[in-house]
Amino acid sequence: MVRHPGRLLEDHARLPESQKVAGYWQGLITEDLVTNVPAEEVQQRKAAGQVWTQLGGAWAAGGLKAGLPDQAGKWASAPLPSWDAAPASAMVGGSSFGVSKTSKKKEAALKFITWMTTTPEAIQARLASGASSTLPAVPELADVAAKNFDTAFFGGQDIYAVAKDALPTIKTGWTWGPGMRGVFDGLGEQIKLVNTGKQQLSAVYGPVQAKTIEDLKGRGINAS
Repeated sequence: MVRHPGRLLEDHARLPESQKVAGYWQGLITEDLVTNVPAEEVQQRKAAGQVWTQLGGAWAAGGLKAGLPDQAGKWASAPLPSWDAAPASAMVGGSSFGVSKTSKKKEAALKFITWMTTTPEAIQARLASGASSTLPAVPELADVAAKNFDTAFFGGQDIYAVAKDALPTIKTGWTWGPGMRGVFDGLGEQIKLVNTGKQQLSAVYGPVQAKTIEDLKGRGINAS
């Protein structure tokens, strides 16, 4: 079921679950247990050993290994915590490949993309850089990635086993709206206020919804 786009964030603003999550993270911010600083400073803090936990997808492992080589053996992968200790996870990004309509090499590009996303050789080549920990959607290729990923940085831990266990816990049914740019812009504006202490996370939903509705209306979509 797809909800009416103009009501989506309004519903979330009223949900006690959403307020619970916002309250939890606001508490961490207030107690200075999470970093709410620009990405460049986050990386500096990681390099200085001041960041002990990072939430991210399977792709984040390669970035950690490539960016913090001197911290080998100090990091490990773990499933996300949950309120009731039951397994839980979420979708956090992914990759897709496309060919522009004006390309003069459509067939060649499509052939390369097909090779890149469907063959063991391509996955091996991608992981050979040492900076990738891609988790292919095809189970067989995920096994190839697991066999070719150097786990020394994580103390020999099979991080792909953690990722595979998390996959079945990701809830399905999420639908991206037709104006996600408006949502992201609204979130960016509100998070800046949260970062400077001028806004509480629990108050973010309403303004983001207003920004989203404004963007949808600008596209000619009825979002009243």
